[in-house]
Amino acid sequence: MLFLSYGFAGGQYSLDTTPSYSGKVKSFVLMNGAWDEFFVSKDINLTEIPVDWNVDTVLHAHFTRNLYIGSVDFGVEETESIRVKRRLKDTFNWITVYEQMTNSIEDFNFIFLDYTARSKTEYDYCLVPVIGGVEGVPIISKIKTCFVGLIISEKDKCFAAQLETDVNPQQQNSPRAVVNTMHRVHPFIVHNGDNNYTSGTVSAIFAEYNEKTNEWDIKNSWKYRERLNKFLYNKIPKLLKYEDGRMKLIGVSSDSITESEVKNNKLLVKTSVGWTEIDDCDDGEALYDNGLIDYNYSCFS
Repeated sequence: MLFLSYGFAGGQYSLDTTPSYSGKVKSFVLMNGAWDEFFVSKDINLTEIPVDWNVDTVLHAHFTRNLYIGSVDFGVEETESIRVKRRLKDTFNWITVYEQMTNSIEDFNFIFLDYTARSKTEYDYCLVPVIGGVEGVPIISKIKTCFVGLIISEKDKCFAAQLETDVNPQQQNSPRAVVNTMHRVHPFIVHNGDNNYTSGTVSAIFAEYNEKTNEWDIKNSWKYRERLNKFLYNKIPKLLKYEDGRMKLIGVSSDSITESEVKNNKLLVKTSVGWTEIDDCDDGEALYDNGLIDYNYSCFS
């Protein structure tokens, strides 16, 4: 016999069945039956399955010749687009790097390559639905980037190199003048404006990589370099990225592109070109102004 409170079954719910806790449900299986629909809700007081979704609905499958269990139909009809946003870990400034218009279910299945991210850097990426011009609840994932060699990229095009790569020498520029006067032992330093930018030279052996043979196509690298040279001199701002995480928003500033043989091998040709930093590569507005992203939604609506 069980005694509770001051008497047997002294509490109002003393004899109720003890609720069990099974932990977070991560999956489910339906088998050995014919199912009309499947419904899960956080509202434990429901007596029948509601027709419309609400804040407590977890999933609802109608099995109408598909296995959709979310509010897909609602999403297709109401969602205007999906925005892809990115921010540096432990920061608050989101940059919209891509927007996918959604006119059908197929539009929700897309691939986007972000050429504006640094190497060896932790980012938060999120997908944000846009309904009626207003951003909804984001889905956030953490990603750590990593690549080898160096990359020179625009919004949707890049040239990469892993052989004989070098981004030095480079220098920090902040023009100033030393002014000597007649009545002082020491001169004055005059700072001419707020200029403070980096410039340098990037050089590497640029050649295409054959994934089938796992080899560099050195023999035909001259074709790759011809496309590279047109790319470098198309007057469009670019991102210069190196494997250790360095990245600069640059313009090609040298009057000529230099090609030189490596180890007296006519097929091994190293390309060198001068560059100058022209804006902040981590600023969304700067990326937008320089044509490296198409959108300038810096924060959630």
